[in-house]
Amino acid sequence: GGPRTFHPSGINKPCADSVPTYLSVPRRDHYTFAPSYKPVHTCRDRTPVLKMPYDVSKMTGKWKLGGMSDNFPAIMDKMGVTKEEFEGFKTAEYNMDMRMEGDTMVAKFTIFGKTIENHRKLGVEGEDVDLNGKKRRVTFKMEGDTLVSVHPDYDGKGLQVRTVRTLPDDNTFHETFKAGDLEGWVTAKRC
Repeated sequence: GGPRTFHPSGINKPCADSVPTYLSVPRRDHYTFAPSYKPVHTCRDRTPVLKMPYDVSKMTGKWKLGGMSDNFPAIMDKMGVTKEEFEGFKTAEYNMDMRMEGDTMVAKFTIFGKTIENHRKLGVEGEDVDLNGKKRRVTFKMEGDTLVSVHPDYDGKGLQVRTVRTLPDDNTFHETFKAGDLEGWVTAKRC
């Protein structure tokens, strides 16, 4: 692993001889445009190599459960997933169609003969609809090479759920869940 990097020449080709360095990168916070310093890699010729952001389109395809932490069933229970639903999910194959339209992520998910489609503007709290038709407030954002979602009140009783998604390779995606005081993970494998 590690984050994917590319040479800024436009060829999206990694530099094999990159070395860590620090560059001044302008950043915008709520009050000022202040420079910050963040580690990037540079090729030996000192050309910066940039991290690729999370590529949502790589989640498009047919998937099935790959593995999970020992406490993942307890996390699903805390989030209101019934044991029957969870058992079905463990063996099901499901389709995802993910893409970006400007700063809006479009996510279409099909499992158990049901299809949902959500449109999520990155960095802005919006509403998601799950397979059972339940609506929840959520904010999605990119953090480096991860896609993060935060539900401030997942169950209507104050349960905060944070999910961090990574793509370790083209055939795997990994999700780390923090639901209240429980934290665990699940992976999916491409079929």
